[in-house]
Amino acid sequence: MKRHQSLVAFSHHHHKALLLSQVLIKNSPPFKSLPNTPETKLKYLLNNHLDLLIYHFDLEEKLLFPFIQKITDRMNSIIDRILSEHKLVFNLIQKAKENLDLENTLDSLGKTLNAHIRFEERVLFEMIQKHLSSSELAELEKITSKIDSGNSCKI
Repeated sequence: MKRHQSLVAFSHHHHKALLLSQVLIKNSPPFKSLPNTPETKLKYLLNNHLDLLIYHFDLEEKLLFPFIQKITDRMNSIIDRILSEHKLVFNLIQKAKENLDLENTLDSLGKTLNAHIRFEERVLFEMIQKHLSSSELAELEKITSKIDSGNSCKI
């Protein structure tokens, strides 16, 4: 399904994070000019993607979730799951920063991030688009219109 404009910036972030997740997964095929050792993968994550993940999760938690929490009875459980996954992602990043079983930690992070993003795109965003009215989507678009979908991560 095509993304409503109110969710496009989030989907752009997701695209970048999906690419990151593939780099982090153990034994992933080498990508041209992307890191392929656990140490260079960690450096790539910290130098090129950590700010975007922090920014993205913060936007979801402070802008998106308060707006959508009452869409359906099921929405609060979906939000709880997503918040739990945000914590897990940051716990795995912290574990990787501490160099604890780096290769397996990055692999777990990549797989977790991949599944998390796919859940948001396939379940959360589909529910938002299905259950919000045109006027609610327009209101959400006003709220999300200043979200940076690029690399600068600034509103």
